[in-house]
Amino acid sequence: MTQLNPENLRAARAILKWGMRDLARESGVAFSTVYLIENGKRSPPTGEDVTAAKLVETFRRHGIEVLSPPTAGARRIAPQS
Repeated sequence: MTQLNPENLRAARAILKWGMRDLARESGVAFSTVYLIENGKRSPPTGEDVTAAKLVETFRRHGIEVLSPPTAGARRIAPQS
C-alpha cells in the first residue's frame, strides 16, 4: 500500500516538471485537494483511498513510482500504458 505525503507528491511532480494544476488536471483530482495535501492541511490519503489511487496511477502512467515511508520521494520507472 502506497502512502502519500507532501514530500512524495512534490518529488513526483518535480521529476515531471509539473505544477499542482498539472497534477490535478492529469489525475482528475481537484486542485484544492492536491493543494491541501501538499501543504499539510489535509491528511494524506492512504493506498486504499480513491484519491491516492488516482494520484499514484497518474504518476505510474507517466513513469514515476511514489516511494512508501520511511523513504520519502519518488523515482523514474518505465511508463505504463
